[in-house]
Amino acid sequence: MRSIEEIAERERVGARYMRRLMRLAFLAPKIVEMIAAGSQPPDLTAEVLAERIDLPLYWTEQERVVLVS
Repeated sequence: MRSIEEIAERERVGARYMRRLMRLAFLAPKIVEMIAAGSQPPDLTAEVLAERIDLPLYWTEQERVVLVS
């Protein structure tokens, strides 16, 4: 695929939705492990993560923002 728009079209979803989901591919390993083990805070859902506009790129900052909030 050459663009997020192409991926979105192939998956039959909107490009905006696809961009939000793509950010989840870059979550800090610690956050992913907590979710996989079911030990994340109860209010930490995929929807919350996908909608979070201020999700930092650096994993340590993600942990601080996501797990302390």
